[in-house]
Amino acid sequence: MVKKCLIVSYYFPPTGGAGVQRVVKLIKYAARKAWRFTVVTAQESSRFQPLDDSLLAELPEDTKIIRSAALLPAQNLSFLNRTALFKKPAYWKRWLGAFIQIPDSRKSWNSEAKKAVIDELKANKYDCLLITTPPYSLSLLALELQNELPIPVILDMRDPWSAHPYKLHPTIVHKRLNRKLEYSILSKIRHGVHVSGRQLDDYRRNMPAFDIKNWTVITNGYDEEDFTGIEASMKTDGREFNIAFLGTIHADINTPAYLFRAIKFLKDNDKEIGQKIHFHHIGHSALNLEGLAGKYDLKKQVTLWGYLSHKEALEILMSMDAFYQTHHPGYKGSEYIIGGKMYEYLRLKKPVLAVVPDDSEVADIIGACGCGETVNSVRAQDIAAALLKIVHGNARYSFRNIQQYERKVLADKFIDVFLRAVNGRV
Repeated sequence: MVKKCLIVSYYFPPTGGAGVQRVVKLIKYAARKAWRFTVVTAQESSRFQPLDDSLLAELPEDTKIIRSAALLPAQNLSFLNRTALFKKPAYWKRWLGAFIQIPDSRKSWNSEAKKAVIDELKANKYDCLLITTPPYSLSLLALELQNELPIPVILDMRDPWSAHPYKLHPTIVHKRLNRKLEYSILSKIRHGVHVSGRQLDDYRRNMPAFDIKNWTVITNGYDEEDFTGIEASMKTDGREFNIAFLGTIHADINTPAYLFRAIKFLKDNDKEIGQKIHFHHIGHSALNLEGLAGKYDLKKQVTLWGYLSHKEALEILMSMDAFYQTHHPGYKGSEYIIGGKMYEYLRLKKPVLAVVPDDSEVADIIGACGCGETVNSVRAQDIAAALLKIVHGNARYSFRNIQQYERKVLADKFIDVFLRAVNGRV
């Protein structure tokens, strides 16, 4: 029997990124289990979102997409681009947006999304509604519609909220207000999904009204079908050791500077091995990586590919010898962050060098899957020592328990959440 789910997802193709893939892959695989989907999404004019038209081709033909205009007030402040005081206009636009609206600058789209949802529910019958965040403001809409609609509402949290180390809090007051709002809303959600088990444990410990039985952990993952017919696009002769980072580099928390320092350390102590290591970045960067490479005398050993489609990115990754993952161990909240690329790394069965807290989701995954080395330090010699283990092949990696992260397995978990919600069970 066919069942129908209405989804609210601010980010959706042609916008790309790991969060978008989460929704696309859910629709792709749940549709094979007799689920049909309509997606309410934002039509945003921002130039900062990555594009990947190829993801649209993965959607079933009967997927209905409703696009509703989204206005970001801070993006229209063109004087920030012209004023010498604001040397980083993109940052200051984010800062102003976060200062003006809590929890985020996309909060104004909630009214448009709600109208689209109500209109669609009047016209067609659905079994449940899934609302996926970020933006975190959609959690407000989830609670509002949970209390108004006759069908169950499921809130999907793709990232931590106030504890997210990438979330911009203009002042300590803003951070406290975000935390207060987060606790107020999530303690009332009847059906929730979160990517981080550690974050749910944190809520359970610190939020008296939070009922963990209402929540299910569903991570991101990899799509086995993405690897069909994919071939390495780089030709290597085996004399170089290629290590890659896939994804957006935001700032100090996931800068490759610490890896660059480690490679420089190796060059200074063993020129032959140090010159052998080449770093590749695929994605956008808020940092000047070319300048950073020059600072550590690595310009000839750093390749910047820019943002590529998912298929093109996988073709580069297949050419690599290892992968790099980092969330600065000294940043509070790093323990909750995983990053969607982690699962593609796992599927390719190449060792991962991760500079992360010992008590983090990434460290847990690497330990459970036997897929690499973790370093709870940004000291060059510590990272260099772990890197050498991988380069020399001194450690054996088992790459076990990886199939649990297949997208079709994760889609089944979502379907189970949907059915429990529809049948009035947690």
